[in-house]
Formats: sequence, C-alpha cells, structure tokens
Amino acid sequence: MRRTIPILAIALAAQIVLAAALYWRADPLAAPRPQTPLLTADISQVDRLRLEGPVAADKRSAPAVELVKRDGKWRLPGYFDAPADAAKVEDLLKRVREATRGLPVATSRDAMTRLRVADDAYERRLSLMQGEKTLATIYLGTSSGARKAHARAATDSVVYAVSLAPFEVRTSAPEWLDVHLLKPDMGALTEITIRRADGKTVVLRRAERKEGEQSVTIWRGDGELVADENRARALVDAITNLRVDAVLGTEPQPQWRLEAAALTITLTSNQGQSVHWTLAKLPNSDSHVVKASNQAWYLEVKSWNARPLLDAVAGEKTHRHGPAKS
Repeated sequence: MRRTIPILAIALAAQIVLAAALYWRADPLAAPRPQTPLLTADISQVDRLRLEGPVAADKRSAPAVELVKRDGKWRLPGYFDAPADAAKVEDLLKRVREATRGLPVATSRDAMTRLRVADDAYERRLSLMQGEKTLATIYLGTSSGARKAHARAATDSVVYAVSLAPFEVRTSAPEWLDVHLLKPDMGALTEITIRRADGKTVVLRRAERKEGEQSVTIWRGDGELVADENRARALVDAITNLRVDAVLGTEPQPQWRLEAAALTITLTSNQGQSVHWTLAKLPNSDSHVVKASNQAWYLEVKSWNARPLLDAVAGEKTHRHGPAKS
C-alpha cells in the first residue's frame, strides 16, 4: 500500500501537468483574438508605401507602384515624380489602420497559397515604410465577401477575413495620379484667354455682381466665341474641371505636334502672373496631350474628359457642370 501511494501521486501530478499544458497550449486559430487590429506596429510615421501584385507561385515579377511623402505631399517617384492624389493615399492608410482581424480562416502553408496570401503567391502585398525601414507588411488574397478579403500580416501565421479588398490597393501608377493636377486657383484667377486653331480668340474677365446684399463672382467674355454670360460660365467651368488621365513624360515628342495645338489657354492671376496651356490632339488616339507652362509634365487627357472644354470652346451647349466656383 505504501508503495502504491507514491506511484499514484506521481501519476496524478503527471496528469495535472498534461492538463495544464493542453489548457495553455496556443490554438493557432484562436490567437490572436478576432476583432483585434490586423497590424500591431505603429504606422503613424509612414512616409513610403510599396504596393505589389498580383504574383503567382511561379514567382514572376508583379506589377508594383511606390508612393513617397516629401515636404508633406505624396508623390509617385517611379512615374515622373508626379503628384499623387493625397486623399486616396490617406484613405488607404485609414482603412489599413482600422482593419481588424475577422474570423480566423487557416494556418497551413497550402491554405495560404490557396487563399493567395503566401509570401510568394498573393493578390496584393502592401508594405508600409518609414524611409527604408519596413514598419509592417500586409498580404491580401481572395475575396471573403463584399469589399472583404482573406488577409495576413507578415508577422502572423494565421489568415483572417478583413474589410479591405485587393482592388483598393491599386498597383497602377495612373490610378494614384492627382487627376486635378491642372486645376487653377480660381480665387486668384482674373483673366482667361482662349485661342483656337482657327485663330479665333476669346478673353474672359472676372467681375463681381451684387445680388441683394451679397457680391457674386461672374465671368464676362469679349470676342466672337462668347455670346452670353452662360457661355462664359461654361468655358470657365470646363477649364476648372479638366481631369488628367495619365502622364506621358517630361520631354515633348515630335509626333505630338504641339505646334498645331487645338487650343492655347492663358490663365492670368491677380498678381499679373500667367500660366499657359497647350492642348493638342494625339494622332491615331482618342486622347489629347496638355502641357502647362508651370509644370514639368506632358499630360494625357482622354477624349471624354477633354470634350466639355472642346464643346464649350466650339459653342456646344454643354452646361453640365453647374456654375463656376470662385
């Protein structure tokens, strides 16, 4: 009996140790908990983003774009150093900061490849950096619902469902371009001169008109192209809302034939400074090239974005954009 008691005590102790080990053993699908932040790193100092994908398991090179913040402004260094749309970049960073782990989905290497969040097979890889230092990396894979995807932080061995979709992590530089790159400072603008290819010219001048107790900005036109105030307003509106589609480069090309411009526009500010736009039709294309004298880039404007301006200059009744804003 005395010999049996120590044996039973040892067996009981072993069972207790085993039970404790099983209890405390980390379940890979339960830790970290769902609804905790996807990223644990502090990304408040991010000033560089690298967006890549998709890439397959054969490790072919993936489309990639880089965004860098300099002097408080986001730029595209690999795309003629053109300005990026700051609102788009900040919105992506906000979505990343707010991304939380949904339900855990998988942990195996095969599952990561199948769900497209493996190191070498993913839909998108987003690297958040400060200078050359990588602060965090996210892999986005297959869809898990509307605007949701399977995702994995580089530091995680678990795949989760998160509210961030691969299409929001664009890997084409033009998709990050500031489309309002040509937008003039309407508050400082006092005069606009437009010259067509046929030599006809119009001058639009800023004026103020009293409406009750308020003073309203209007534009009046001189020249044969402007018949009334609505026409002048349409021209100013079209110039203000001209959207850019892409950057063609920083050097002119002979085939662009800028000397045969469809339009030349001069924008004069209240400081007496002038900016000149040259707009020419690209041969065998539905696009125009625009060069502003105060910018380094030759810009592509698709026909549907150039049409309101061309129609307004030609005399078409296209008052789709509402009144000009001062």
